[in-house]
Amino acid sequence: MKNVIALLIFLSSTQHLSAQYFTIYNTANSGLPDNTVRVLANSSHGSLWIGTDWGLSSFNVGNWSVYQSANSALPDNSIRSIAFDNLQRVWVGTFLEGVAVIENDSVIKVFNTLNSPLPDNQVRCIAVDSTGGIWLGTTGGLACVRDSVWEIYNINNSELLSNNIASLHFDAQQKLWVGTVNGGLARLDEKNWTVFNPSNSGMADNTVLGISHDSNNVLWLVTPAGGLTAFDGSSWLNFNVANSLIPSNSLNGIVIENQKKIISTINNGLVIYEGGTNWQHYHVSNSLLPQNELLSIVTGDSGCVWLGTSNSGLVKFCESISDSYSPVFSQTQVTVLNPVVDVLHLQFTGDLADVQMIIYDYTGKKQFFRHEKISSDFSLSVSHLTQGFYFLEITNHNHRIIRSFIKL
Repeated sequence: MKNVIALLIFLSSTQHLSAQYFTIYNTANSGLPDNTVRVLANSSHGSLWIGTDWGLSSFNVGNWSVYQSANSALPDNSIRSIAFDNLQRVWVGTFLEGVAVIENDSVIKVFNTLNSPLPDNQVRCIAVDSTGGIWLGTTGGLACVRDSVWEIYNINNSELLSNNIASLHFDAQQKLWVGTVNGGLARLDEKNWTVFNPSNSGMADNTVLGISHDSNNVLWLVTPAGGLTAFDGSSWLNFNVANSLIPSNSLNGIVIENQKKIISTINNGLVIYEGGTNWQHYHVSNSLLPQNELLSIVTGDSGCVWLGTSNSGLVKFCESISDSYSPVFSQTQVTVLNPVVDVLHLQFTGDLADVQMIIYDYTGKKQFFRHEKISSDFSLSVSHLTQGFYFLEITNHNHRIIRSFIKL
């Protein structure tokens, strides 16, 4: 009976696994300049901008543009933040050389500590307010530049408890939320500051790496050690590995789509929270995610998200293929010829294409992965698999089919 229950649980989870779709871009198969992707941002024109450790790139409908110090006036190839102002100029924060402004594919300005009041040359985050003010979070404080006029906020002239600014977010009322390293969370409402930290609120961590609001105006925070925090304006709620099904307390990014909280973790893959006890967890053992260490996340089209990894490039993740892909396998029939001993025999009818094949065991662990060019009759060696129940997943660029088999 226990085996039947385990199988039913896995069948339910496998239906979810069968809907996931990963597309991976790296230096070997695209125009990406480096496989360490630290920041992602969407422009209003539909292009994705990607900040790496070795340059900046933009990607739109298969076309790549790359900006590096060698081919442009970009002052530093190590990119930390990207945002777009009201004129659709691109503001690019760097690790060592301040912030660059790109207009019409050219760097037109660079602001640093030598030629401006910028408090530090490491620009970790950028946000733009509704009146066109550019807010720059640095490791030396917060700066705002508006019509060439600068304002600087730090621990000496404001209520900020840390000069190391990690995240910025404007809510619907244009209040600025400022996440810091070891200084908690600050809110700036015109000239009035409010500071939240573990000693005066229900926050679980004094560092905030990501901030977002849902459609109910609930604030969501991700932290590197305290997990996920929700704040509705009066009450705080913390989700961690001790009190929920979240797989890690080490989080660094969040986007919200249709009330789903989609979260990148520092070392444990991708997490999706839909409320209650409904958590989904994607990692290298149960999906095509190339690694568990994620550095950045941003929304994509049709409910998809883009993920930046620490050394495996850029990943597009779609939880449901039907949201964004037309099924070229729609007329294909796949039959597994049982019993399966050492060779898995398949019969295909209908549309055929280059595919990738993945085999999962009953726990959801990936046991086999290979690209194949399939034909009407296809055989696959499974002699390395132990006896048991398995799932075969067949994927091309547009659709996915899943079949189960038992190896004797």
